[in-house]
Amino acid sequence: MKWQAKRNQDGKVIPRCWVSDSGYTVAECRLPHSRYPVTRPGASLPFAMAVKRLPR
Repeated sequence: MKWQAKRNQDGKVIPRCWVSDSGYTVAECRLPHSRYPVTRPGASLPFAMAVKRLPR
């Protein structure tokens, strides 16, 4: 699985947000400790939360 920086509609990189080659999105949320919500392709809400950063 390969990851790249996620971009907004204007093509600008969204900081601390990545998308996999299969469409899954991971974003870093800092709520006193870093968490990484994972969103399925085409979904708007995360289905899982990781406590470690996923490998690139």
